[in-house]
Amino acid sequence: MRQIGLLFAVLVGCACAADTQDGDAGKAGDVFRSCLSKGILLENRVCMMPVGIDSSGCRQYSASSDAGATAAVIHYRKADGSFTIFRSEADCADG
Repeated sequence: MRQIGLLFAVLVGCACAADTQDGDAGKAGDVFRSCLSKGILLENRVCMMPVGIDSSGCRQYSASSDAGATAAVIHYRKADGSFTIFRSEADCADG
């Protein structure tokens, strides 16, 4: 009887894990559809989405990817079009 309970628990756990993975795949697709209309899609499958403007008027971005984890930090755009996490390197009106 214990074995049947253990088997049931394993099967339920696997089903829940499968649902989570499918949901994550749909979520990733939604992120990239949104990126095409609002964000900047980089060649390494990273999407830079605008998330706000700081108190001095400099646009802030957040990175996301369906290919792996990204750092949960604010990014800024540099003069050459690349991104940096350092506000002092950003191409903003106040330097």
